[in-house]
Amino acid sequence: MRKMVKHWKRGMCMVLCTVLLAGCSAAPGGSSAGSGSAAPGPQVAAPQAVYQKPEADRSAVIKLSCAANETEKQLIEEAIARFNAKYPNVKVETTFSVGDSWQDYSSKLVVQMASGNAPDVVGVAIEGTRMMVGKEVLVPLNDYLQNDPDGAEMMEDITQTAWDAFTVDGSIYEVPKDSNIVIMFYNKKMFADAGIDEPDPDWTWEDFVSIAQKLTKGEGDSKVWGYMVRDNITTGYLPFLTTNGTNLLTPDLTASNLQDPKVQESFQFIYDLVYKYKVAPIPEAKTDIINLFAAGRVAMIPTGMFAIPTFKANGFTDYAIVPLPKKESHSASFGVGGLGIVNSCKEKDLAWELVKELSSKEFAMRCAEEQTTLPVRRSAAESEAFAQVMPNAQLFYEELENASAFPCPYIYPDMSRIVISMFESMITNQAAIPEALAAAHQELEQAFKEAN
Repeated sequence: MRKMVKHWKRGMCMVLCTVLLAGCSAAPGGSSAGSGSAAPGPQVAAPQAVYQKPEADRSAVIKLSCAANETEKQLIEEAIARFNAKYPNVKVETTFSVGDSWQDYSSKLVVQMASGNAPDVVGVAIEGTRMMVGKEVLVPLNDYLQNDPDGAEMMEDITQTAWDAFTVDGSIYEVPKDSNIVIMFYNKKMFADAGIDEPDPDWTWEDFVSIAQKLTKGEGDSKVWGYMVRDNITTGYLPFLTTNGTNLLTPDLTASNLQDPKVQESFQFIYDLVYKYKVAPIPEAKTDIINLFAAGRVAMIPTGMFAIPTFKANGFTDYAIVPLPKKESHSASFGVGGLGIVNSCKEKDLAWELVKELSSKEFAMRCAEEQTTLPVRRSAAESEAFAQVMPNAQLFYEELENASAFPCPYIYPDMSRIVISMFESMITNQAAIPEALAAAHQELEQAFKEAN
């Protein structure tokens, strides 16, 4: 098992330029909102006065809004109970969203805030972060991370790739809470029954196709597929873009990258899995491939830890994981959820204390125990509880070393709509791949132009 590059201290050494938003209240540690202070680093001045926690008897109401399933709700309520043990006079009012896409959830939050009914703390994945930053909704957290001693511990223990995902123009707008990385799951029994060796960790696209062809059998309703293409960005297209050294957008997330020849090559490969190699059916919206995988109808799927509770519910344990097959590298993509403080919050220091509790070691350990998401804290990922998730569970965390965050620009809802429509036209033969990419490139560039 290869060792991870130790990024943990990098965060506190880099310069964190604070871009404070209009309308902010006083910054933590007593500084004014317009102080423009920077985090400690090789070329910056000494930090401000140490952050002072609010008095334990402080009374307030803090509104928390986040997306969560039933298990995640339980973990959040546990964290709130720990928070209330420290601040018994603070009432935390929760609003949970279930089933919305991130673009829908983020858009609803912006509307809610514009109506004057804003929450104080929001849980938002990177799909919505830049849109909310662009609308000046979130408070930069640099001062808290710099001046609160707990901030140094958080920067040390939370993987740097997660911090990078929430950094916009030098400012950190959310504290990472949990993550999921796309990795290849495979059915061990199906491999054994077909007399096929389990995938080598250094396997290639060609190896993947050869294996998938051997595992594709049967006809009609009894058809068993070697693979299934998911009709979405994160687990459908990105596995073959990132492993080919490319992505949907330019690295700064401000322009389309759909005219990159590697993008066309990647989508051609996905298309060929269906029509040339015939190892995957034509993808259909809302197909539950996680349950199909657990039922033995498909041998390999790209997904994250969030699939494991479904496997458990089905009594399915005969699976394993391996890095994505490579064209250029095994580079995967990951999503990360975070917690931010809303500009209009009147009790920002109390909100910060709640954010810390909801991203604490205790919370990360409970995520590891419940197997809901990949913990972003190294201490939790190296724990015995995480090791018990499944054999080789540490691979999830190791893959974060070279992973790239999902491409989530400030026009994420537009990008998602354009790219999904583009793929549908390709995979259903409504348009040839080059023409579909060219049309989507123009539409995406226009969306960026209009947003600017």
